[in-house]
Amino acid sequence: MPQEHVEEYLEAIYDLAGKDGTAKTTQIAERLNNAPASVTEACQRMEHNGLVHYESHRGVSLTKKGYKIA
Repeated sequence: MPQEHVEEYLEAIYDLAGKDGTAKTTQIAERLNNAPASVTEACQRMEHNGLVHYESHRGVSLTKKGYKIA
């Protein structure tokens, strides 16, 4: 995934995360105009790179590394 796309995802997660610090993948998909399955795949890749914590059916939250980039 190109770096600018990663930054867009991280920014969307940052903006959408509520009080609990978690953004739903469906919210991210709507925000970025992407399919929910594509967002899930991207979040799993970003988790592998240490940028987010992803939990199926719960959502995505930023790690310290991801927060710095966002």
